[in-house]
Amino acid sequence: MTAFIRSFFAGSGGWIGSAVLVSRLSSFLLTMFAARFIVKEDFGMAVLALNFLGFFIPMTGLGNYQGMLRYGSMLEDDVQRERLAAYSFTVGLWLQWVLNAAMIVLAGFIYRQQPEIVWIICLLSVRFLGIYFLEHRKAELRADFDNRKFSFLEIAHALFALALGGLLSYFLGLRGYLIALSVSPFVVLLFGLPKLNSRRPQLQINFKEFWRFSWITALTSQVSDWIFMLDILLIGIYLSDASAAQYRVSSIIPMNLLAIGYIFLQTEYPKLCKYSHDRNYQLSYIKSYWRLMFIVSVAIIALGYPAAGLLLSLFGPQYTDASVFHILLWATASSLLLRIPFGNMLASIGKSKWNLVIALFLNALVLIGLVVVLPDYGLIGAAWLSVFSLTLSGVLSAAAYFHELKYI
Repeated sequence: MTAFIRSFFAGSGGWIGSAVLVSRLSSFLLTMFAARFIVKEDFGMAVLALNFLGFFIPMTGLGNYQGMLRYGSMLEDDVQRERLAAYSFTVGLWLQWVLNAAMIVLAGFIYRQQPEIVWIICLLSVRFLGIYFLEHRKAELRADFDNRKFSFLEIAHALFALALGGLLSYFLGLRGYLIALSVSPFVVLLFGLPKLNSRRPQLQINFKEFWRFSWITALTSQVSDWIFMLDILLIGIYLSDASAAQYRVSSIIPMNLLAIGYIFLQTEYPKLCKYSHDRNYQLSYIKSYWRLMFIVSVAIIALGYPAAGLLLSLFGPQYTDASVFHILLWATASSLLLRIPFGNMLASIGKSKWNLVIALFLNALVLIGLVVVLPDYGLIGAAWLSVFSLTLSGVLSAAAYFHELKYI
């Protein structure tokens, strides 16, 4: 485990860790400010709109940033990576405009009885475009193994969003919060304008495979994230906007603790792609990751239970019920040990199709489960269903990974 941690810092893991920590902490503080400065019912509408946007974010540019990261990491020449980046960005930008339009049309259909939410989503479509610019640039930097610049960009975006969001939420309420969210991703343009070139470059890459991997991985990420979003969506339908806000606040800390696992996977993922055919390297990494995350998971449960009331009180006296928070800590531990590592390991060896199949199955299960449990068991039932679904997702991902590893 000591060698694992040394390798983490050697790959600029400290920079990525700092970036993820600042990003998650900034998001936490911004949500806390918004919950305090905005009327609970209005904040509930914002939560529902952001939750709807979250369904689309992983598909940004039809996943071109996923292909850029994996295939760019496998190219040895910087010039080749630049050509791939220009081509990927240009084609992805056209696809992004289509996705923006589709999101607005779908919102108008789903929320036709709630025009306020439709207008919020229209405003957030600007954020969706900004996220496209941001995610592609981050993928370029990671493909270059430049974790320092990647981390600096992540930190700059997080702090800008926090400062602008806190200020505008205080003075303008809901409107200011939404404006800040929409504008903040465009801070990436201060780090250089993207190059445009829609012509396919002459590279040792199968571009049919490139786009297939991109959209499958993005779709998988999208469908996987639905597990975290379906509960908010159906809580808003079966219960109330205030209940959606309560569940969101109760889940924000447990779900942000997942960043601990993402820090290590983000640092190592380009290298895992590069050595995707080295079984010994893959097995060595997962064993070391497990040892560390077991200790982390125990600490999260041991410290999270007694601190729950104090942490939730930061959002205001109306959010101090810790029952959902306690349950979701178990979902955090399960995800750190199973879902996060094996989902990423499957992608690194080019087997994202398994993640997609598992995610589709789990989402169908969660959808049916929420319809059954919400009317009778409310938020508690939704929380325990999250624990079950995330654990089962991790178990199935682990089984698929070890199955595929036999053929490497």
